[in-house]
Amino acid sequence: MPDLAGWRVEGATFDPNGAFIDVAPHWIAEVLSPGTARLDRGRKADLYASFGVEHLWLVDPEARHVEAFERRGAAWLRLGLFAQVDARIPPFDAVELDLPSLFVFPSER
Repeated sequence: MPDLAGWRVEGATFDPNGAFIDVAPHWIAEVLSPGTARLDRGRKADLYASFGVEHLWLVDPEARHVEAFERRGAAWLRLGLFAQVDARIPPFDAVELDLPSLFVFPSER
């Protein structure tokens, strides 16, 4: 089960109020931790590709970056490592994301 998932409106052919969702998301984000990073990068990423997920983000709060991938066939194409202000990351590249603001922790405020 992913940490975050999203569907395009035109591809969301399920009832959001239903008991379950049987359509693969278009985008998935996994928040990495020392205990889950290997699983998230390996078996789960492979499983998501096999189900047709189009975009995968691996969010690393410790390193304060997002690693983005796009599915090409059964494999992931790495789009890049993003950490800067005003990052444009597919599939949300129409919007500038202020990534450093995502990684502000309560102890740093």
